Amino acid sequence: VRIVGMNLIIRAAEGFRPTLEFDGGRNQGVALSPTDMFTLNRGTLTIRDVDLRLRTREELSADRWTMFRLDGPNRLQLENVTLDCVNPSAESVFLIDLIDGSSTSEDSISAETSVSFNRVTCRGEADG
Repeated sequence: VRIVGMNLIIRAAEGFRPTLEFDGGRNQGVALSPTDMFTLNRGTLTIRDVDLRLRTREELSADRWTMFRLDGPNRLQLENVTLDCVNPSAESVFLIDLIDGSSTSEDSISAETSVSFNRVTCRGEADG
């Protein structure tokens, strides 16, 4: 999922607890990295009452897998979420990968990345 310059809220309907599972890009020809679950570029993502599972696949050649790739100033807010990394082949996995998106524009100089976890459980073999 790529979020560029927008605000997105993903939340469960009342009485439900869905799981979003990611196991690499199966769509051929897509310009996104097949091993990034969410990519934010000057965006805001809020996830509430949803479980996320990243499942690595040995046949996908990659330097690392990433649950949240934050490129430049972004805002990430997780509330009542479980982050689950299923990593049977001990691939390099990052929960959050901060990429320097420095620029010379005045609004990017004052902008900062904000990450907020509230009631979040992390399971599996991964780096923060």
